Amino acid sequence: MIQEFREKEVTVHLIKEGFNTGNDNNMFKFMLTILGAEVEMERELTVERSREGMAKAKIYGNRSGRPIGRPSRQMPANFKKYSPIWKDGDTTVTDFARLIGVSRPMFCHYIKEYEAEAKV
Repeated sequence: MIQEFREKEVTVHLIKEGFNTGNDNNMFKFMLTILGAEVEMERELTVERSREGMAKAKIYGNRSGRPIGRPSRQMPANFKKYSPIWKDGDTTVTDFARLIGVSRPMFCHYIKEYEAEAKV
């Protein structure tokens, strides 16, 4: 961009910094070189951090720090303990779901899962 300004003989005055692009100002060239190097270094650090983060996420099965997909539901520990009550028919679906601390639909899901495990 600075080169384009020079070709068109445009002088840019940076009032706050006290520099201008005219008259082959060596201090301006120096500052421009330093700032350019700093910007390049910051960009490289950002890219490096991003790659490290993505590699770490891949190890843990995450994308952007969030788990991929819905986490699997774990059957409550007390389900197997109280399952004989359900099998004997001593309680209703609602009461048994309340007993183990889950909703009715979730209880039905656990029943299907439990019966599938028993068949295997």
